[in-house]
Amino acid sequence: MMRVGNMVSAEMKEMADIQTYGLVFETSEKPLSPEGCKHTFDDILVTHNIYDVEGFIRRIKPDVAIFAQNTTPDLGAIYFAQKQGVKIAMMQHGLLYDGASLNNVRVGEIFAAMKMAKKTASYFNIMRVMCKKEGKSFGKLIKNIISEKKNVTTTVQNYFNPPLRGECAFVIGEHWRDYYHNNYGYDKDKIYVMGNHDLDDLDENATIENAICYIPSVHVEDGKVQLDVFNEYLKCLKDAIPAGTKMYIKLHPRSNKKIYTDILGEEHIVYVSGNELPYVNTYIGHNSSLLSKALQISGKLILWGFKEEKELFYEDFAYAVCHDGESLKTAVAKALQDKGNGRKNDIVRFSYRNPIGAYKYCGTKLLELYGK
Repeated sequence: MMRVGNMVSAEMKEMADIQTYGLVFETSEKPLSPEGCKHTFDDILVTHNIYDVEGFIRRIKPDVAIFAQNTTPDLGAIYFAQKQGVKIAMMQHGLLYDGASLNNVRVGEIFAAMKMAKKTASYFNIMRVMCKKEGKSFGKLIKNIISEKKNVTTTVQNYFNPPLRGECAFVIGEHWRDYYHNNYGYDKDKIYVMGNHDLDDLDENATIENAICYIPSVHVEDGKVQLDVFNEYLKCLKDAIPAGTKMYIKLHPRSNKKIYTDILGEEHIVYVSGNELPYVNTYIGHNSSLLSKALQISGKLILWGFKEEKELFYEDFAYAVCHDGESLKTAVAKALQDKGNGRKNDIVRFSYRNPIGAYKYCGTKLLELYGK
């Protein structure tokens, strides 16, 4: 919400006299509060209760609701917004691929969901509440999810009439126009390429440091990969970094930093949080959406694949794909010596850099579509 929604809100408020509101459904047990966060919203609600979402939407009666994800809580909010006659727009905030979230009925994802029992129960409760309000069978919805096996959110979306989706969608690259049309049913002429917001601050003239930056995902935090498995990877990573080579770790907003410091320590390593991405010769990662920016900086991206992760989205663009310590060590040594630009020019179709900025484009287009 703060990284994406707040920026679009700021752009629209620069151009028009409007009110904006932020709404976050969160299942974390940590105390959550917008207090102390600098934002442009007139009001913001962070809640664990789906009925609070309904009440917030009823109270505000917004003209337009903008969603940045396609999770079950988002579908619940879309359902309540539809009931209020709200215009709905979807905004892509990151990568979408098979395995990007616990969105299929597969053994590995079922076990991962069981480990996050509170969150899973909360999601099922949202489905139950929607079915109860709509007079539809919750049991039949669960049966459909199990029989379909793939794309749980799409199954839930299409169980209701009208389907729980936006009237238009804003995507980060041309490739995603087909994706949103084929997977979510959006009309192609209502899918707009806003560009990748991660690239809005890309400095194409920046000096590239001969260093390494690791961009982790939240495999352990989200229950996809066991901690002991991830630790073995971190040991391989530590062994692969040549002595004297500077390494950055660009933490995810939800990263547990201790996971990395326990294995890698803090000496000769710079831990980076916030929006800044170091401009370096070589990047290492898995499936983070930020890897598209890394590719457009240096073109040299080394991927590490976990057996628990079915797909590596950037595999076709990678400098190397590694599954063991020796291949990682070889790839890192080769990349640091290579002065070429790897696959720098191949990623544009998937991650477009909008010359006016993704946030500004999105805000301008929303006012054009719904400003009256």
